[in-house]
Amino acid sequence: MLIRPRIFVTIIAAVLLSIGVGAQDTNGALTPAQPASMQMVSGDIFRFDYTLEQASRVVLQAISGTAQPTLSVQQRGVEVAAQPNTEGAFTIELDTVLGSGSYIVEVAGANNSSGLVILSVQSQTPLPVTPLTPGVAVAGTLTRDASVAMFEFTQMPESGYLVVDTLLPDRGVAVQIVDMATLIPAAGSSTAILGARFQFAPGDAVYQMQVGSAGIESDTPFNVCWVPVSAANCTSVASPPVVITIVTSEPAPAACTVTPASSGGVNIRQSATTNSIIAGALPTGQNANVMGISPDNAWFNIEFNAVSGWVASAVVTVNGDCSNLPTVQPPAPILPPTPTPLPTNTPVPVPPTPSGPCLFTLTAPTFVYTTTVEQVDFLYDQVQSGELIPNGRTADGNWYRLNYASSWLPAHAIGQTVSRSGNCANLPTVSP
Repeated sequence: MLIRPRIFVTIIAAVLLSIGVGAQDTNGALTPAQPASMQMVSGDIFRFDYTLEQASRVVLQAISGTAQPTLSVQQRGVEVAAQPNTEGAFTIELDTVLGSGSYIVEVAGANNSSGLVILSVQSQTPLPVTPLTPGVAVAGTLTRDASVAMFEFTQMPESGYLVVDTLLPDRGVAVQIVDMATLIPAAGSSTAILGARFQFAPGDAVYQMQVGSAGIESDTPFNVCWVPVSAANCTSVASPPVVITIVTSEPAPAACTVTPASSGGVNIRQSATTNSIIAGALPTGQNANVMGISPDNAWFNIEFNAVSGWVASAVVTVNGDCSNLPTVQPPAPILPPTPTPLPTNTPVPVPPTPSGPCLFTLTAPTFVYTTTVEQVDFLYDQVQSGELIPNGRTADGNWYRLNYASSWLPAHAIGQTVSRSGNCANLPTVSP
């Protein structure tokens, strides 16, 4: 194989091993088995360590209900891949090829957005690696669909040359060489260099080399040669051209969402208990993004219409991939307010007794229940408007039985979502 003029790089293994990676503060390690969750506030940046033992095609995903996440992959302070989320989406993916080594995955919020963000490794597919035999040249071709080729070689007892040549007059290939013992990049060159020769000292270290040409519009042929310095040149190509095909990853699973399992919708609670206040409602037929699950797996942490809260897993249907949800600790429950009793020494004027039949008029959508327990399991319906006629009340006056399917209305709804008219003092006392 003819060797045209090229850059000459000498690599001294002992020097390379003495170069360390600068310590950087991060929020933990990112692995395929464990998604990372973060509460994004406008201007926040979260950084995670990410290590690849082998060059791989990687798909990263960031999802949120309110934040617009961005992704950046960096190595030794240089950005190697990014998803800037210019469209302002709540769910984004970054599909890229990364060589073996250590990286920083950086998550931020576009447009000063805020909210809970879940970061996960959707897939991590190792690329095929071709071993290099000393003295034997290998030929390959990079294409638009297969723009990366991986090679592996071991230092020899004597100094060796690693030669990469593109055979094209106007462009080269990008080369990155990684020491597999430390996963630290050892050397490299860019597509502006038509050919490169790297000299390695004697030794037994194992290296991987990534040859790539991202964004190419036409095929790029290249030769690779690993040869002792004493031999100077490789022999002619002794094997068929190497065809490097990137294995296409499986489509990323759909994000985890929930929808009410029955008509009437479900309450979104402030915490993972029916004793906490109602923060909102998830109507029938609507989907909410799931951000996490409670430690006992009984409640989902969701976001819907800018409302963050909790729904019981027993009253919703799950959709998408919910197998790797992060565990989220629910906040302390906020209980419904207790009415303040009037001072006993303050006389209260007795209002005149209302006349006419007792009648409840809805001023806002109101929940009614199958019994006198204000929990999701006993929710009968959410009445949107109209009038309800009571036909009895409990002895303690906390509940009214209605002529609507004998359902029950909590007394605290009167004055909040229901107005009362007529004479309700003579309703009979009934039991659920």
